Amino acid sequence: MHLRFIRQILIADRTYGVGETAVFNDDDLRAKALIHQGVAVPVEEVREATAYVVKQARRATKRGKQREAIDNNTPG
Repeated sequence: MHLRFIRQILIADRTYGVGETAVFNDDDLRAKALIHQGVAVPVEEVREATAYVVKQARRATKRGKQREAIDNNTPG
């Protein structure tokens, strides 16, 4: 399981900072516990959330509104 840390944490002798990523075994209970505690999130969720933020930022700009209008008028 690929995790991105949203809070700083010390695991064993390694400190993981905000935004760092780590790979844990899929059956690793530590990874599941970190997610449950709100210390880390799966990388896939971060990508989707980031894409949503970028999309919202584009909508807020004049050029983004023009792109959205063009995309909405395109058939298909």
